[in-house]
Amino acid sequence: MSTPVVFVSGFTSYIALHIVKKLLARKYKVIGSGRSQSKSQHYADIINDPNFSFVVVAQLDADDGFDEVFKQHQDITYVLHVASPLILDPKDPEKELLLPAVHGTTNIMRAAQKYGPNVKRVVITCSYAAHCSPLDHYGKPDSIITEESWSTITYEQSLQPQNAYWGSKKLAEEAAWKYVKENSPKYEVTSFAPLWCFGPQAYEAIAKESVPSTLSLVGHVLKKDNSLAQALLGSFSDVRDVAEGHVLTIESKEAAGKRLMLANGRFEHCHIVDLIRKNFPQLGIPEVEVIPYDKVGAPTVDCEATKKLLKLDNLISLEQSLVDSVNQFLETGVY
Repeated sequence: MSTPVVFVSGFTSYIALHIVKKLLARKYKVIGSGRSQSKSQHYADIINDPNFSFVVVAQLDADDGFDEVFKQHQDITYVLHVASPLILDPKDPEKELLLPAVHGTTNIMRAAQKYGPNVKRVVITCSYAAHCSPLDHYGKPDSIITEESWSTITYEQSLQPQNAYWGSKKLAEEAAWKYVKENSPKYEVTSFAPLWCFGPQAYEAIAKESVPSTLSLVGHVLKKDNSLAQALLGSFSDVRDVAEGHVLTIESKEAAGKRLMLANGRFEHCHIVDLIRKNFPQLGIPEVEVIPYDKVGAPTVDCEATKKLLKLDNLISLEQSLVDSVNQFLETGVY
């Protein structure tokens, strides 16, 4: 039996690189897409695996952006669509975030259906933001968010720069399920939503060059900058568990047609500060008042259905995730 081929869009991102690393360790053949030849080649050189290759897809929202991928690689068995714009302060939210997220999702699904005769499953990497709106996240701490929850954010609200990322995630996932309903693709579809992602980067050489947006929040703590304290709260995922969950999602028959979500536990800014201070006393992080984990001022995430379906046990703790992240920062000299 031939080795399954997995296409990972946006392979140069924080989460996607961990997915690629796990797929290669399991001896899958992996094709990644990046937006530029130079960056993709640089990252491919770091990955340095004969079972990995890449293609360039410069524009997610180009109607035919993914067509050539499937025309030239008709042996693709699984698609992990991780690529999505992440711009925290967009000048034009619709152009920079909403449309690329929506069209990128439907374009890859359309291309897989039209030109991917062997595609069995497409997994859409979405987000907690598709399950909960910012108003509910920061305003309804007693609510419970599950795999079946949907954000109530509207398109009009998503046009506000501070809401655009949240809106792009909901709109993109909605578009995916609408595509399934209207087009009945031959492949199965699953969505997978991480939470705040912490944990070290997949490759140390890449960690020396850039810091993902969620890890930069840890960097703020290392710099004794508490300016994000009010915003940094909710539930977290360790990026390595998220990557494992993606791989299990393509391997699990039961995952077909499901909305999945993975949270390892609750946290607020004070917990990050406290855990780093205790584990790295040499950094001189000031002591803070620590609230109980069950008093975190954000909704509770209940993803027991996902953990049971994928048999995801022994998830990485917040403390271990932070210790591994900070150790990598110190080893690479980033902070």
